[in-house]
Amino acid sequence: MKKVLFIAFGLLVMFSMVMAEEIPITFRPDITHSGPHRSPSNIVLTADYDEAESLLTFVYSIPNTSFSYSIYDEDENIVSEGTTAFDEDGSYEVLLGTLPSGSYQIEVVINSATYIGTLVIE
Repeated sequence: MKKVLFIAFGLLVMFSMVMAEEIPITFRPDITHSGPHRSPSNIVLTADYDEAESLLTFVYSIPNTSFSYSIYDEDENIVSEGTTAFDEDGSYEVLLGTLPSGSYQIEVVINSATYIGTLVIE
């Protein structure tokens, strides 16, 4: 009986891991905030939100670059914000906690250029 329970629990854990979804987020330059600066076409900023871990991971094509970020809910309340730098591998992780279903706007400012992305949690 214990082996059956262990196998069933193991399958449940594996199923939960497969069901955990990472939500990709793409960013576009926000020309209304960026002023005369245009972001070079070879600069890439992306992010993924891991629902199971409540973890937002930014990835930028130039490591060790300083940036600030703000995340807003549908009512334009700040969910999270900060100023930091990308790690050696060009990533940075933000633990957001459990977010309710909804749409979140993510603003990232890098070298006076503003990038906008949208995270939708169903």
